[in-house]
Amino acid sequence: MVELCRRRLYNCESLTQAWNILDSVFQDENLIAQKLKCKLRNVKLKASEEHDQVIELYLEVDYLVKRLTAIKSNPILIYDPEYLNALYRVLPKIYQQH
Repeated sequence: MVELCRRRLYNCESLTQAWNILDSVFQDENLIAQKLKCKLRNVKLKASEEHDQVIELYLEVDYLVKRLTAIKSNPILIYDPEYLNALYRVLPKIYQQH
């Protein structure tokens, strides 16, 4: 997303023009929601201890929920099973129930 914006802003001559371009890029709430879903699906936890992994995952999900709430797309978290599947996949094995 950052690279897309950088390319779109290249040779921009005014602040107003830059804001118009950024508004057009970030106004697509479905695109933002899909990017956030992709980010969650591809999350790689860096912590080595299981309890630290849970904390790290919590912080990532908290960020995701805040971003989705900001664009009024947070119901996706309830109705889209891909979010829950992505979370479950990343949880340490001892916290996954079979």
